[in-house]
Amino acid sequence: VITHFEGINNIITYQVPGEEEQSVKVELPADEPQWNPLGIRFDPSGNLVYTDTTEDLHSVHVIPAASLSGDLSQYNPQVASFGSQGKAKDQFDFPQTAVMDGDGNFYVSDGNNSRVDVWTPDMQYKTFFGFGSSVNGALNLPRGSWMGRGGCLHVADAVGSLVRVYDISGDEPALAFE
Repeated sequence: VITHFEGINNIITYQVPGEEEQSVKVELPADEPQWNPLGIRFDPSGNLVYTDTTEDLHSVHVIPAASLSGDLSQYNPQVASFGSQGKAKDQFDFPQTAVMDGDGNFYVSDGNNSRVDVWTPDMQYKTFFGFGSSVNGALNLPRGSWMGRGGCLHVADAVGSLVRVYDISGDEPALAFE
C-alpha cells in the first residue's frame, strides 16, 4: 500500500502488509527536470508503476519489484519508461493512471488527450480508444482507472461525471456500460 508519494523531494513511502513502512528516494540525473508523479500503484507482480507529468516528459515508469526490497539506503533502481509528451497516438498529454490486464498490457488514462492508450508488455504502443476512436463511449477527461474482473476496464471521466466500463477481453475494446 502506498502511504505517501512526494514528488517535490522524489520520495515514495510505502508499506507492505505485515511489514514496517519504508521510504525510497528516487535519484534523478542532475539534468532531468523536476519530477511530477501522479498515478501510482503496484502491479500484480509487485512492480511499482507510476505516471509522470513532468513538463516535456509525460510518461509511464515501472520500477521492478526486486528493486523495492533489501537495503533501500542504496536505492538506485533501473526504471523502465515509455511515452513522451504530445498529441500523437503514441504520446501522452497529462497521463493520469496506468493499469495492466492479465496479459501485461498497459492501459493509460491519457487525460488531456481524452483517451485510453494501450501499450504492450514490452512497452510498445499498440492502440487507443475513447475520444476520436471507433469505440462507442468517448471520454472527455479520463482520470482514475481500475482493471476489474473478466476483462473490464473502469475509467472515471471527470468532465463527463461518470464511470465508463469497457470490455477489453476481445480483439477491440467495447463499451460495456456507463
